[in-house]
Amino acid sequence: MAKAKKVEKTNNKNLITIVLLIVAGIVILSYSNSTGRSVSNQYSGVKISPDTIYEGGVFKILLEPGKYGYEDDFEIYQVDYITNSRGETVRSDNFLVRQKISGCSGVCKKDVVFNYKSMESWKGTEEGAEYYIKVLDESRERAGKTGEDRYMKYSFFIKTREK
Repeated sequence: MAKAKKVEKTNNKNLITIVLLIVAGIVILSYSNSTGRSVSNQYSGVKISPDTIYEGGVFKILLEPGKYGYEDDFEIYQVDYITNSRGETVRSDNFLVRQKISGCSGVCKKDVVFNYKSMESWKGTEEGAEYYIKVLDESRERAGKTGEDRYMKYSFFIKTREK
């Protein structure tokens, strides 16, 4: 008696499944939001240039939205250190200004770049006095951040004018 030869068929279903999973992974990882940044960058960002500004100087503020955008106003603070009643040196940030961001209403979900002039009352030092900008980030808030962690911040320095 002759043995019947068993014909094995290649199971293409597994191969097709693997290929589809790889393609889906590539599509998901390369997906970007409307500003061209990867969706993985869920938090908003703020930058100032140049990092060092002279008293009364103009600087550029760049705001980039995260997944849910940012509030339509910003605050600027001066970093200061004081000595408390126990003789300890502690940080004391001085509020300077709050201003609306033009071109936005409520929550802003677009890149915004604008020039801002430092006020004459913002005094610098030879080494550079530290200041920072602060903007409420809706993405951080929705992610469950609380208190100061809800804000995006960026430090910059103001120096005295060269004579």
